[in-house]
Amino acid sequence: MKNYTEEWNGFQIREPVYLNKHSDPYEFDIVKWEDHEPYEVTDLYTGKKKISTRSCFSIGFLNWNKKEHWFEFESFGTRYWENRIDGLEKFILDFCGTMRGEITKEEEQT
Repeated sequence: MKNYTEEWNGFQIREPVYLNKHSDPYEFDIVKWEDHEPYEVTDLYTGKKKISTRSCFSIGFLNWNKKEHWFEFESFGTRYWENRIDGLEKFILDFCGTMRGEITKEEEQT
């Protein structure tokens, strides 16, 4: 899994994790990290059991619209609004600006 950003105030933008291992370079998952009491989980990549004290959940999704050359945002239900903090929009927009430049440059080279 690719992390596109460092964690910012508990939020991170990364590659979506699909059980069928599919990936798309134009899809981005906005996740919220939280600490919790230790419990046993199964690593999706290795199948091994381990103890986890931290986990994340998706609050939203960014998808690059190749035709219109902009990002589309979708909240997972009301999770974005339930977890929103000041500065989150700037964090997401800064990421979109950086990725827009990278994607546009890649598209021009092909």
